[in-house]
This record gives sequence, C-alpha cells and structure tokens, in this order.
Amino acid sequence: TYWSDVRQQDIEVLNRPMYEVLDVIDAGKIGVAEFEAIQNITTDKNDNIYILDKNSRIVVLDKNFKLIKEIGLVNGTERYDEAGSVYVHTDGTIYICDTKGGRILHIDMEGKLLDTVGLPKSNLIPEDFRFLPTRMGINDTGYMYVLCDGSYYGMLLYSPEREFIGFFGSNTVKASLGSVLTVIMNRIFPNNAKREASSRKLPYTMLDLCIDERGFIYTCNGFTKESDAKGQIRKLGPGTGANILAADDVNFIDVDVNRDYAEGRLVKQNIMDVEVDSNGYIYALESAYGKVFVYDELSRKLSVFAGGMGIGEQEGTFASVTGMELLDDAKRLIVSDGGTNRITVFGITDFGTKAKTAITCTLEGDYDGLKEKWNEVLKLDSNFQPAYSGLARIALNNGEYEEAMKFAKIGYDREIYGVAFEFVRTEFINKNFGIIFFAIVL
Repeated sequence: TYWSDVRQQDIEVLNRPMYEVLDVIDAGKIGVAEFEAIQNITTDKNDNIYILDKNSRIVVLDKNFKLIKEIGLVNGTERYDEAGSVYVHTDGTIYICDTKGGRILHIDMEGKLLDTVGLPKSNLIPEDFRFLPTRMGINDTGYMYVLCDGSYYGMLLYSPEREFIGFFGSNTVKASLGSVLTVIMNRIFPNNAKREASSRKLPYTMLDLCIDERGFIYTCNGFTKESDAKGQIRKLGPGTGANILAADDVNFIDVDVNRDYAEGRLVKQNIMDVEVDSNGYIYALESAYGKVFVYDELSRKLSVFAGGMGIGEQEGTFASVTGMELLDDAKRLIVSDGGTNRITVFGITDFGTKAKTAITCTLEGDYDGLKEKWNEVLKLDSNFQPAYSGLARIALNNGEYEEAMKFAKIGYDREIYGVAFEFVRTEFINKNFGIIFFAIVL
C-alpha cells in the first residue's frame, strides 16, 4: 500500500494482502480446446464469464467456472479474429468490438447476428477518423458508449435507437505556462522552420470504460508522461461528461513509475482496465507490471497486488494482462492473461473484508461500533493508513478533539487535524479568556 506523508508524497509500505489467489483456470480445467490468445473477458448480470479468444471464439462459463457453451463464427461464417473486447448487455445479448474489422457485432447467445454498428455518418465525425472500436458499454437507459483506438475526441455516444449523438467525455489538454508562451511567440514571429517543427499537443486516449449502478462512467487513460502522471482515472457524469472524481491531482499508479528495470529497459505503467463495485471502490489493472490497484471513493490507494512484469511464472503474476472483472460484487476478482492463456481468480481476504467495511461505514458516517472495527483492522495490519484517519474522524465526531489530533497526526490526515485543532484552540481561549485579557491589558 502507500502512505501519503505531510508533503503529500506517496511512500511504499508493505501491508497485509486484501486479495489472494484462489485458483488459476486454463482451457484444460474448463474442458475446451486450447486458447490461441485470450483477448478479453467480461461478465453478465448473473456473474457468468465470457472469454474472448483471438481465433473468433467466445467461451461462456458460469460463476463456478463450469462450461456453459462455446460461441464460434457469427452466423456460422463471419470471423472476428483479434477483436478488442466482448460486452454482454443486461438483456443477455452480446456485443463484440471487432477492432480489426472496424465494426461492432451484436449477436445472440447462439451466434446469430442481430445488428452491426459501424462508422456513423455525421458532420461531427472528422474526415480522417478511423472506426476501430476497442471497448463499449450501455447504461440503464440504453445509451451506448464506444471507445475507438487512436481517438482523441472521446467516446462515441449513441442513442437507444443507435443514432450517433456526438463525442462524449474527451480528455482535456493540460498546457504549461512555457508551452502557452511558446505558442504566442511563434504566432507573433512566424517562420517556416517554426511551422515545420511545431506539433499540436493532443489529449490522452481512453483505454477502458465502466458504467456503475447509478450510471456514472469510469474511464482510464493508460500511460501519461512522468511529469504529468496524474488523473489517469476519471468518473464522468452521464449528462455533462464532466469529471466528478476530483482526482486530477492524484497519481493512480506507483511512485516508482518509469524507472529502469528489466536489463535497462524503460518500463512505463499503463492502466488498461477499470472496474467499480456497488460501494464505489475502484479497481485498476495495469499492463506493464501486471499489477492490480484498489482505491476507495476518495481515490486513496488501499492495496496493490499481483505483478509479473511480462513473465507470469508464479501464481498471481502475469505475462500479458488483457482484462479484469469483478465477481460477487468484488468478493472475487478475475484477471485474464493473453500470454499464458490463463485466468487467475483472486478472493478477498478477511483483512480486505474488514478494511472495506470500516472504510464504507466511515465515509457514510455510520459510527455505531466503528471504533471496534478499525481496531480490528489495525490488529491485522498496523500499516493501514486509512485506519488512523478513520479513528480520527470517530474521535472528532465524539467531541474528543485532542484524541482526534493524535490519530490524525499519525495518519497524516491534515484536514481532520486542522478541524480538531480549531476546536482545541477555541476551547483553550474560552477557558483562559480572563487571563489572556488581563495579560493583553497589562
């Protein structure tokens, strides 16, 4: 996990695992022919699992990883080799983002084609735009959001009638003072050399999207440069597309990003999959190191596990991650590996359950028995920083301001410490007002 110190810099700290490996599933355990390369995984509302193979095949399993069926070619003839992802709607129909084919195939469970979504005809679409769908999602009202490879314009938004509405939730370009001044000077004093050397700064492309139970859209940007490694995950309002996560200044990846590993090779962390559970906990899958990050609603890193750095020889490590899904509302978490063609099943630990319960109660203001919950968490892992912040909030709520300051100081919670200090200072002035007034007069 990570501790944020008084300088708001992350410090790596070992902690008790929130998730541990339960099982590793391969084609042999499922009882199907070997996977050529697992491209992606998804789940439906019943926690059935859909595994997309590179060779135009979808293997469907139940929540206990028992084979339900295999879906092959669409209509028995159309291939979707190297499709980017598979998505299952609440009505039970399947959408395949056929990236290479430049289309989205809408099929039923028998593999029959129901509809095809292609490049929309609209004046809003740039002439050079390439429709290469990689990820998609549909909210409860039927609006479809589609991500395209290489698109800087945001998600393509379709109405329930599949009419193209426009682009949604595009990233913004952050300009520094120096870059703004350079553009101004180049416009004031233009020449051919400057025109040839100039390049337009483009926003980061989105790699994945996830829609929660309330219709909010979570997106991840993947790799951002080291000097701007912040705000990789966003939470967009379904109406405006504005980021309401208030995490533009949060670095969602490791503090040692872009260091030299693996025989001097520069390894850049890249968040490629994001999921969210019913309590607002965010889960991010990072592809370069194969790590899974867990955050709460305040965007605090709670736990980091897995790994592999492209090798994946141990259980719980990966060679080439391709997707992540939550089962049983995040009691289990599965990750697909296209390098080893295996699916790793992680289960939440006793510590993870207790920590998440205590955090949820704290954020919801449910303080009944909460102190005991946090003390149980600290008995399991005294390195869990949110526990000290949680105890500080409880003390503040109970009017124990000095106790709140003590726990806030241990947990580097500047906000709670500041509030508690105001109460302590006011109480001190009220008790000693006569002496203070006499001293001022004297």
